[in-house]
Amino acid sequence: MGVSKFERFFRAAASLDVDKNDLKRYGDFVGAKLYDLLVVGRASAKVAPRCMSPD
Repeated sequence: MGVSKFERFFRAAASLDVDKNDLKRYGDFVGAKLYDLLVVGRASAKVAPRCMSPD
């Protein structure tokens, strides 16, 4: 997603009535998605290990 789409999103979101529960749900959602990325990254690293020894 480009920067202009993020700018439009935040402009539109600024007029919303957001409370602490909404922000907590959003934070929980983002945290869960980051954890999913971590799990996928670990699985990928196990399948295709790379040697990182100094020469």
